[in-house]
Amino acid sequence: MGQNSRITYSCKRKKDLVTSLAILLFIGVVVFELYLVIVLPIQLSRKNAMLMQVEKQRLLSLADNMRYRAEHAVKPDKELVCEHALVTTVLDITAMYLREHQDKLTLQQISTVKQMLLKYNGIMDTWQQMKLRRVRYEKMDTKPLLDALRMKYDVPPLKPEKKAGEK
Repeated sequence: MGQNSRITYSCKRKKDLVTSLAILLFIGVVVFELYLVIVLPIQLSRKNAMLMQVEKQRLLSLADNMRYRAEHAVKPDKELVCEHALVTTVLDITAMYLREHQDKLTLQQISTVKQMLLKYNGIMDTWQQMKLRRVRYEKMDTKPLLDALRMKYDVPPLKPEKKAGEK
């Protein structure tokens, strides 16, 4: 092969609609691949950042709502005063920690704190259920009612039973 010989590897085509469409499609595919390689990962990292912010805000809102609920919705009974004080203190300290360090929290830490808060929420639910189930025992003097029934139906009064040591 000499230097003067030229080999042409492409055919000469006229510029027509099919050629223009093929070039346009090729450029479109290359641009789309660049989008997938460069722009899409950037957008996904932004969405993860937004997810992180949304989860932080939900966590702070949950902590604040629970603090309000613990302080205002439950009036502790004598048996629950210490437990109520402990839960309220833990919720206050957790809320202060979250406010100070919210920018440094990871999703794992957010999930852990959220689970802890939900456990305290369960404790407060049991308080509410205990309030609803609590029964007041009242003593009722039935002697006048029984005496009236005995007189009405002519039933003699009961004699008190003697205990083993009495005569």
